[in-house]
Amino acid sequence: MRAIAQACTDVMFGKRLKELRQQKQINTTDIAKELGIHQTSLSYFENREPESIDLYLHFLAQRGIDLNEAFLSGAENIAKYLKKKRQESKIKWQEITQSIGINQSSLSYLENREDTFFINYLKLLVQKGVNLNDVFA
Repeated sequence: MRAIAQACTDVMFGKRLKELRQQKQINTTDIAKELGIHQTSLSYFENREPESIDLYLHFLAQRGIDLNEAFLSGAENIAKYLKKKRQESKIKWQEITQSIGINQSSLSYLENREDTFFINYLKLLVQKGVNLNDVFA
């Protein structure tokens, strides 16, 4: 593991998401229904160990990319939108792979894949007032 990956081993981004969701009085039943998934999937998002997507979002937030703006942008694909913002900010892929401990193909996968349920979950939370920069920065 590299710098950010090591620093984040004790950070539970999901726990922060859960706390902010609860502060906004957003319940999992409603979110699950809106996303068309089971509540156990939401529980997984909020209780898992940090994954590469969490570290990637943390890295971008640390470098000044506004995650809320990205998730509210109306972009058809958030992953590709974030990649574009990263490139506009002149952040090299090598810096990310070294910092979060993934290889180039894993980063390419993160930045080019279709939006997942987790990304749609984050998008919905932002739309309901949760500040992702408070979670991942």
